[in-house]
Amino acid sequence: KFPIHWGGLNKDLQISLEGCISLEKIPNSIIRRLVSRKDRDKLQLNGLKSLKRLPGSLGDVEGVRTLSLRDCKSLEEIPDSIGRLKPLKDIDLSACTLLRKTPESIGNLKSLKRLILRHCRSLEELPESMEGLEPLEVLYITSGKSITKLPDFVGKLKNVQEFHLREFEEAPDHLIG
Repeated sequence: KFPIHWGGLNKDLQISLEGCISLEKIPNSIIRRLVSRKDRDKLQLNGLKSLKRLPGSLGDVEGVRTLSLRDCKSLEEIPDSIGRLKPLKDIDLSACTLLRKTPESIGNLKSLKRLILRHCRSLEELPESMEGLEPLEVLYITSGKSITKLPDFVGKLKNVQEFHLREFEEAPDHLIG
């Protein structure tokens, strides 16, 4: 758990949550301090195995181009505010095994080039808004059979150069033929 008040700390203080495997919640007040000082465009929260939700203020973090939440096994949802991260180019949600869906607002990420959803065994659906992700070049999805049918729009993503699809029962006809 984090203390409620962080007001007395240096405003430029960077916080690392590496190894905080029992952390369930990140307060809105510190999300900006989690951006890497070395790589100011990366927000990496890998390995927070007990994290269930991200703060709604995620979308207020400026300049983030890479969002990595690998191995956040308890993460159930991504806040809609992710759609406000306009410069975001890379999202890695590998091994977020309890993630059920990605928000519709993901379709607002017009700079997104890489979306990794490996081993997201509880993922039930992909939002239709993803059809508008024209710059998307890499799409990696492992459903764990929770998604029984891949949406038709996936085959219409024009710039995809790498498409990894595993453990699906049914793919759209235009992907097969």
